Amino acid sequence: MTKMNKTLLLLAAICLVAGLVINIGLVNTRGYDALYIIFPVGAVFAGLFLIARMLEKESARFDEDQARMVRLENKRPEEQNPRG
Repeated sequence: MTKMNKTLLLLAAICLVAGLVINIGLVNTRGYDALYIIFPVGAVFAGLFLIARMLEKESARFDEDQARMVRLENKRPEEQNPRG
């Protein structure tokens, strides 16, 4: 897992647990209605983690393909602008 995936997973877990504690009522949050948004934010981070996890192999393959193309371009002699 990449650093971004680990960060998304950590944020999702923290927000989901905190949101669950607030929604169950274990913490008195009278007057702080904005705290109820923590649970859906955790679900969004969980979704982003799943998407990033799914695309991890494809992005690595894309990076390899791009590096290969750059190497091939650098090996090719200069054919377009011959100087002389």
